[in-house]
Amino acid sequence: MLTQLEKELSDATKIAFKKRKGYLPELSHKNVVLAEAMIANDSDYILSGDVEAAPDNNKYNGSTAYWMKRLRKDLDDNSIDLRKTIKEAVLAVDRDNSTHITSDSVGPEVITNRIYENRGTLIESLKNREKGFQLIIELSKKTWENTIEKEGKTYYPRENYSFATKFCHYACFYFFDNEKEKEYRDNYSIYDNVVARALPDYLREYEIRKTDGTEYKESDFNRAEKYQLFSQLIDELCKKESISRNGFDHLLWYYHKARPKAKEDNNTINLLNTQNIMAELKIDGRMKVKTLKANFKKNFGSTLRVYKSVTCKGAFADEDATLASLRAEGAKGGELTVGGNKTVGKFEEEFAATWGIGVQVANADDSKLADNKVTLVAAGK
Repeated sequence: MLTQLEKELSDATKIAFKKRKGYLPELSHKNVVLAEAMIANDSDYILSGDVEAAPDNNKYNGSTAYWMKRLRKDLDDNSIDLRKTIKEAVLAVDRDNSTHITSDSVGPEVITNRIYENRGTLIESLKNREKGFQLIIELSKKTWENTIEKEGKTYYPRENYSFATKFCHYACFYFFDNEKEKEYRDNYSIYDNVVARALPDYLREYEIRKTDGTEYKESDFNRAEKYQLFSQLIDELCKKESISRNGFDHLLWYYHKARPKAKEDNNTINLLNTQNIMAELKIDGRMKVKTLKANFKKNFGSTLRVYKSVTCKGAFADEDATLASLRAEGAKGGELTVGGNKTVGKFEEEFAATWGIGVQVANADDSKLADNKVTLVAAGK
C-alpha cells in the first residue's frame, strides 16, 4: 500500500508538463494553463499582476498592474502627474522583472523621458505593431554614450532591449483589458535570455529554418533591431499550436528559467545523441546544395560548407545548384550514404572522390572548421 507521501508524489506526475522528445514542453493550451496557474500562485509574482496592489506605508512601491492601469488613466486624462506616473510604471516593470535598468545610474530617468516624449502617440503606437516595433527600438537605445563617473564608481551605458519589450507587453496587457480594445492586449512578445535560449530548440523541432536552409541561433534575434524577426518566429509557432504570445512566453520562461540549456533530461539527451550517431544521410546528384546543407545540419548538428572548387578555395557553390550540375569531369557521381560516426576527414575525402566537389565541415555555428579526426556529430557539439 502506498503511503500518503507516495500518493502525493505519484499524483503530482499526472499534472506535469507534457513534453516533446522528453525535454521540450509541448506548445499546448494545457501546458500554458498549467504555467499560468503556477505563476498566479507563486509568491514571488503574486503581487505583480494585482491591479489593487498600490504603494503602501511598508515600503512597497506598487505593482506593474497597478501602475499600468494608473498610466492609462493619466494618459486619457492628460494628467499633470503623467510624467511621475510613467516613471513609477517604468520602475515597477523593472522591479517585477529584474531588468536591471538602474545599473547604469541613469536608466529609469532616460527611459521615462523617452516615453514621455512619445506620450501623445503612445497608445496608438502600442496598438499598431509596426509603430510599436519602432518604439521598442527607441526605448532600447543606449541610455548614455559614454561611461559615467559618480561617487567613485564607474557606470557603463546600457541597451535595455528586454525591458523595452516587457514595458510594451505589459502596457498592452493592462491598457487594453476591455471589450472594445481587447484585440490589442497580446500585441507584443517578451524578449529575455531564457526565451531566446530556448527558442532555437523549438524552431528546430518544428523545422522552421532560414531561407537558406540553415537553423536559427540565439544571436539572430538578440538585438532590438532584430525584434521583428524574433516576434515573427514566435507568431509562427503560436499559430501552429493555437496559443497566445503571452502564453508562449510564460510557458517557456517558467519551465526553462532554472534549467541549463539542453540538459533537462540527460537520458533523453543521450538518446538523441545516439540517434544522431546512428542516423544516415543519403546524398545523390539530384540534391540541391541548400537541401544538402540543411539535411546535414539536421542529422549531425555540424555545418557543411560546399565550394565550387574541389580545393575548397574561392567561391561557395550556388545554393540552388544540384550536385550533378556541379560534378567535376571524371568524377563518378552516384549516391553516398553517410553516418554520424564517420570522421570529418573521411567524409570530406569521400565526397570529393564522388562528385569532385570540395566540402568542409564546420562547428554548429559555422565559426570555425572542425578537426578532421572527430566525427560529424562531435563536430556539431
